[in-house]
Amino acid sequence: MRTISHAPAPELPCLEITVPEGWKESFEDDLLTLTRGERGVGALQVSLAPHLYEPDILPPKMVSLAEQFAAQGADGPVVGQRVWRRTAARTSTAPRQEVIAATAGAPRGEWFVQCFIIRQGESIAFATYVCRAADRPAEIDAAEQILQTIEIRPPQAKS
Repeated sequence: MRTISHAPAPELPCLEITVPEGWKESFEDDLLTLTRGERGVGALQVSLAPHLYEPDILPPKMVSLAEQFAAQGADGPVVGQRVWRRTAARTSTAPRQEVIAATAGAPRGEWFVQCFIIRQGESIAFATYVCRAADRPAEIDAAEQILQTIEIRPPQAKS
């Protein structure tokens, strides 16, 4: 296991995420893409999503947003709607904060897209896992386990 940090810009929060060995990362602007190397069947993409932020966004609204994103372009029913929570580790610079995520997925032709809305404190991240529908069972659990390690750190203080 190793931790990847991605700070797209000094004024934006930093994403920290732990991935198993063999997973590869690439960065493009504010988008972090993770794949399971040459043996992988899909791509997990994570970005900060300040445009989704609503004060005190609650899990029912988060599920609704995940369903809306999953349904865009879907040619089948939205499935797998659920919420998971975990308490983030306390650090010397931040109090313990709960991480809440809502997820929903849907088929799009031969593809399957699972959408995640993740909130930690006042920060929101958006993630998708995309794979061929037939390959869905191969990595979807690993993708969700990776997302359960996410930490959203506050922007660096300006000096």
